[in-house]
Amino acid sequence: MSTLASESPNTQYALFRYKSGTNLELIAKTGNQAPGTFEGTVFQTIASPKINNNGQLAFVATLDGEGDTISDTTDSGIWAHDQGDNLVLVEREGNTVEARDSEFRTLAGFEIGGFNDNSEFALKLNFTNGDSGVATTIAEPASPPSIATQPGDTNTYMGETITLSVVATGQGPFIYQWYFNGELIEGATEATFTIEGASELDEGEYTVSVISPIGQTESSFASLSVQALPDMPTFVDQPLGYIAYMGDSAILDARAVASTPVSYQWYKDGSPIDGATSDVLSINPAIREDEGDYHVVASNAFGEVQSATADILVTDRRLINISTRAHVGTGANVLIAGFAIGGTEKKTVLIRVSGPRWPILVSITCSLIQSSNFTGPMDSSPPIQVGRALQIRQKLSTQQPLSEPSVYRRIRKTQ
Repeated sequence: MSTLASESPNTQYALFRYKSGTNLELIAKTGNQAPGTFEGTVFQTIASPKINNNGQLAFVATLDGEGDTISDTTDSGIWAHDQGDNLVLVEREGNTVEARDSEFRTLAGFEIGGFNDNSEFALKLNFTNGDSGVATTIAEPASPPSIATQPGDTNTYMGETITLSVVATGQGPFIYQWYFNGELIEGATEATFTIEGASELDEGEYTVSVISPIGQTESSFASLSVQALPDMPTFVDQPLGYIAYMGDSAILDARAVASTPVSYQWYKDGSPIDGATSDVLSINPAIREDEGDYHVVASNAFGEVQSATADILVTDRRLINISTRAHVGTGANVLIAGFAIGGTEKKTVLIRVSGPRWPILVSITCSLIQSSNFTGPMDSSPPIQVGRALQIRQKLSTQQPLSEPSVYRRIRKTQ
């Protein structure tokens, strides 16, 4: 265990291992990616390790970085070498464990009591409810990478921007390498690969290799087809609904492509809007009378085409923000959040979920539960249809605060 000299005002830590006949090996270091966490989550402080007779290490460390949900309740964990000598995440603060039969507790902290030659631990566990206990566990073998979401086939037009992406699971950190028709693409080493200004030269088959310290896997082939621009306008971006605060701006946009220049005309409730002849419709300030159904017609010398309909909702009510933030794992380490809404009138509810893997992990349902102080109708409501909202949410920056009106752009209102 070493403390490093650094120009940083914060103490830097490093953990090394030396086995007879081998070179000094760096195991963990402040600022290095922490195995078993999302990319960008790094070690901050590293405690003195335990070592077994096989020269394998176990240690507690705290976390920092932007790649994971890190707070004062999820910022530490235990790492150890498994029997294959791979460094793995064993437990993390905020995880849920079964303390007794069908009784679950959330970890608030831990201490390593012992670490034997079979990668088994003796641990003292502290729980968020104030309880504590002693347990044994094992450093489970690290999982090689696998692909949860494959890159998909794409059809596009000349000049468009295309993004291919992959979602990998298993123990990271991951290294990505994209290939085009079997040839390595220089610099294409992220989970996403973007092609700007697509042309016929970009047509073909794309794959990506995902590599981790544990292993490697290959994606399926994703086919890209690039078509010539059509004569008739064709919409590639449809307008989507907008929720605006009274007095603020409401914005709808759309985009059509064609072989010749495209003109636009916006309509509200079936009537043309004077002067609204660009691909962006901006209403500022928005008032109640601006609520309605909107569409745009794109035209050129070859004809015209109408977009999908989008609605604008104007409200003078500020959103009540209820938020929670926690580490979500697998198995019993789930996050369950809920809220209650009183009254008998219809209400508009926006549910936002963000995180590196929320399309895979999120399930949302809604029902009315009888309560002694609830006088509303007691019929059960169907599950909330949030698929559309979640799909649209992918287009929004996760850095935008929920209180800003711009967050609701492109989200249709629902009752």
